[in-house]
Amino acid sequence: MNHKQGQVACRGFAIGPVNRNGIPKPGEIIVREMTTPDLVMGMKVAAGVVTMLGGILCHAAIVCREFNVPCVVGVGPLAIEEGTEVTVDANRGTVSWNDPTDRIQEA
Repeated sequence: MNHKQGQVACRGFAIGPVNRNGIPKPGEIIVREMTTPDLVMGMKVAAGVVTMLGGILCHAAIVCREFNVPCVVGVGPLAIEEGTEVTVDANRGTVSWNDPTDRIQEA
């Protein structure tokens, strides 16, 4: 299990598949370097948002608080593939996921 620590931007808890690009579908976790205004409608339906950059006053933090979407910002570089299931614990500021290569090494 891999995890990264960031800053809590909007409290909550979410589990779902990663959406790294394109329009997010309901229940997905948006993972981006940062968010922009063109992503706002997707943020409204997302289960959670994770950004690599930013703080409590960044775009992602403000929009997620408005929509009450769990959000962790400023986690640093993330090497998570599209569709990977992640857990966003925005009460503690952590993002966790299983790395498929870990399962291969365990076998």
